[in-house]
Amino acid sequence: MVLRGSKLDFSALRLAHLAVRRRSILHEDVFLCPNAIVWLSYVCMAASCVAITPNYAMSAEVSPSAIVDMFFKALEQQGRNPRVIQSGDISYEEYSVRVQATQESDHETKKRMITGLETLAKNAVNDIERERWKSEIQAIRNEEAATDNRPRTVKEWISRDVFVGNNPRKRSRQESSHKESSNGSKSEQIQLCEYNGSERAFLSRFPEARNTSLSTNTFGVSSIEYCGRARSPMALAITTLLMADGGNHESFTFSPSTVASLKQVFETTAATEGLGVERIPHLVASRTFEGSQVFEIEYGMQEPPSAVKMQTRLLKMTVDPSRGFIVPVEEEYHDAKRVIRLESSDYRLASKDGVWFPWSSKETHYDPATGEVVSEREWRVTAAVLNDPIDPKEFEVVVPAGEAINDSRTSTTATTYRTSAPVTIGANAPRGDLTSIPGVTRADVLTGRQLPSASAWSWGRRLVLALTGALLAILISIAVRRRQMS
Repeated sequence: MVLRGSKLDFSALRLAHLAVRRRSILHEDVFLCPNAIVWLSYVCMAASCVAITPNYAMSAEVSPSAIVDMFFKALEQQGRNPRVIQSGDISYEEYSVRVQATQESDHETKKRMITGLETLAKNAVNDIERERWKSEIQAIRNEEAATDNRPRTVKEWISRDVFVGNNPRKRSRQESSHKESSNGSKSEQIQLCEYNGSERAFLSRFPEARNTSLSTNTFGVSSIEYCGRARSPMALAITTLLMADGGNHESFTFSPSTVASLKQVFETTAATEGLGVERIPHLVASRTFEGSQVFEIEYGMQEPPSAVKMQTRLLKMTVDPSRGFIVPVEEEYHDAKRVIRLESSDYRLASKDGVWFPWSSKETHYDPATGEVVSEREWRVTAAVLNDPIDPKEFEVVVPAGEAINDSRTSTTATTYRTSAPVTIGANAPRGDLTSIPGVTRADVLTGRQLPSASAWSWGRRLVLALTGALLAILISIAVRRRQMS
């Protein structure tokens, strides 16, 4: 297919796609989306795609080129941009809702979980870790016993997220605890992360279990700082494309040549096909949101001919250019069926340099086959300060006396230590023997509480007990005999 009035034909677009694929493979460009190269072909071939059913309302006050610029700006000013958000201290409540599977499949899932936890308990390196896995098993059994066939389950958390650096974070601290628990269990955790540019170190502390772990195993990092800005899978994929061939991932800058070429494609397509085609970022409507004028923009694309399954994708974004190109509403459709909706509200200034942040956000995933809700996550912020200096002490924890520290950063088998006095450590605690830290001693038993092995002393004790028993038996028999004779 060739665009009418355009010098870009299908073969030229395919060559561009192959060239960028080769460049990305040679330079190992990986950013945000593992399928970035495939998504590159989506936009490279956007001009050759079949249009989705047009549906637009063009405003005479906003030019088509201004809408395209607004679309690119919203992608650039997303929360992952380290030039927008450099640090943060955010406190919030999180509500996670998922649709439960059938009772049979849920039972099988829990059964597999219990089996895995029983293996972990069996192979635990100390009694504290063993008790932790046992408590997890009991919590699952309590939850299963309390099941009342409700179609949805809700998890409520109270959390605090402190971080320095963005995409990737350099240092972070996450505190979380259950607001309420259906099975009566209480869960509280503190997680620290240190990243030096090549290696990550993690610290996990469980106050109830009186246990702290040092490891290189990654854990999920909250994405709350990304809320209220462009963050759908399709938006992230397009962002990845725009950084190829001249852009910069670390500074989050787009490639000027890629942006210019796409704008040319958009203008050519608009001139030949009309402004309503959804493969061009175009205005659907404008309205007022929280006192500001916002613009609803649509952009569609179709899977390239090389894809196994042809699929039309549509991205809808509501953009507020007056408040740093925030995106209060974002939706993604696959073959005209909604798969995700992201919405935010109650935006407030959260930094001295004018960054707006939402106090309420919600993420909803849908089953494209039925349109029913699959899962929901909701964030309700109670405090947020962005781009202010963070006290380095935030990235340390105080381990009280008498607790365990399990260090598995240099070995698959954790080394267990005990604290004889309060100890302050971070995720980047010195590698090697932690007894160099005042107040830390190596635990006497590293593999759990075990009985002493057989020794001369233990065998001697057994012999003494046996002789004592035999002597008592003889004395009793003599006493019985004398009584009978008398």
